[in-house]
Amino acid sequence: MQREIEKKYELTNHDYEIIKDKCSFVKDQELKDYYLDSTVFTLAKNKFYLRLRNGKYELKILTVVWDVHDCEEIEDEDVINEKLSQFKLSIDDCTGVCFVHTQREKYEYNFNWINFTLDIDRYQYDARYEIEIMLTDNSEFNWDEKIESFRKMIWLEADGGRNAMKLENCAMHQNIGYYEVISDY
Repeated sequence: MQREIEKKYELTNHDYEIIKDKCSFVKDQELKDYYLDSTVFTLAKNKFYLRLRNGKYELKILTVVWDVHDCEEIEDEDVINEKLSQFKLSIDDCTGVCFVHTQREKYEYNFNWINFTLDIDRYQYDARYEIEIMLTDNSEFNWDEKIESFRKMIWLEADGGRNAMKLENCAMHQNIGYYEVISDY
């Protein structure tokens, strides 16, 4: 199991320069994400997000506490279909509901024995960045506090929250029914 703990922020010029100056560049990526769901958005209503990313299926099962996103990430198609079966669905039953095209710059910074990843995303409607921690266990800490301590230590200033939600922003432009479901948390 892989867990992703992340917070999302509006991208400002100030924060972009700080990230470039203080963090280690990892790579550039182009991401083409086709989000899939049933025609009545069964998955999104249950905080399950199925996507086809650059030709490979991924399922994110989301829990949100304040502005911290805690996601279980699954990439094995058999396990994805097993998880979807609780809704009497499979990958083949789902159809496209939203498309997100992203140019990503990935950076890393190690702080207090935690490896933070910073993803700067420029997508078809806006730009944002996220700070994430990848876990391979169920360890529980105050992740919001850890992320905010890191942000303050390197002097990042941008606001987080709803304005930095890439999928919501794309859905608002492409599929208002899907947007209404995913913006309700």
